Amino acid sequence: MIFSSASAYALRALAALPDDEGYVMAKDLAEQLGLPDPYLAKVLQSLVQGGMLESVRGPKGGFRL
Repeated sequence: MIFSSASAYALRALAALPDDEGYVMAKDLAEQLGLPDPYLAKVLQSLVQGGMLESVRGPKGGFRL
């Protein structure tokens, strides 16, 4: 099955997020996965709107499952 790049990025990001309740910043996740930061941030926001992720703004914020 062929996925769009956004779907592939979303799956890679979900798999890489830790399940220890900690927040990960989009830029750190993008660097870890070798993905473009602005595009990954947009994909992650879509996942937040869909209820799959939580996000918190600020220096201690980021995304989590």
